[in-house]
Amino acid sequence: MFRSSDFCAPCHQFTPEGVAVNGKLLENTIEEWRTSRHAADGVTCQDCHMPQGSHRFLGIHDPGMLRRGLVLDVMRTPGGIVATLVNRGAGHALPTYITPRIRLLASNLSRTRSAELVIQRSMDWQPRTGWRELADTRLLPDEARHLRLAISPDDAARVQLVVEPDADYRDRVYPYLIENLRDDIGEAGVARLRTAHAAASASPYTAYEIHCGVARRTSYRCEP
Repeated sequence: MFRSSDFCAPCHQFTPEGVAVNGKLLENTIEEWRTSRHAADGVTCQDCHMPQGSHRFLGIHDPGMLRRGLVLDVMRTPGGIVATLVNRGAGHALPTYITPRIRLLASNLSRTRSAELVIQRSMDWQPRTGWRELADTRLLPDEARHLRLAISPDDAARVQLVVEPDADYRDRVYPYLIENLRDDIGEAGVARLRTAHAAASASPYTAYEIHCGVARRTSYRCEP
């Protein structure tokens, strides 16, 4: 049982009666895995998140783990930049929950031209109306997405993949709790929430940074 993905389901898979928005459960990781090639190949949750029995439970907070799941390929074309992001290694949507945000950024070196691709299930929650889905741009297993930036042939560019593991906690959850629970939890409780907010604010990292030079007659792959 410990080696089975079913062991992870009580915490990482809502039942069909669980909270769903736009017909999608808020936590659906095991079902995402069941429909992927990873399940068909016999690759379990433990194979990736607990290799050799490790209890570190590596996930999106770890840059190496993120890069094993999410692959970035950047091409310099005569007309600009084409960045391709592929969920090649994760057996579930990336990110699978609403908490993280992944941002693919491209700009020329003078920063006069830029483009951005956001990978996230962005949600809002209000006491009177409940959950509302703002956007869902997550990458399903083996799904690819492209970001294009048009720049002049003699211009150079930079592409970055910025991962914000705790974006929803930082932007929505902790500010809301600090504002609305202040009278109930006292200064000590507020201080703990501020500490958690600071930790969430410090967790973003750059998983990839790739530089592209001037254009050539034919397209070429840019290297980190």
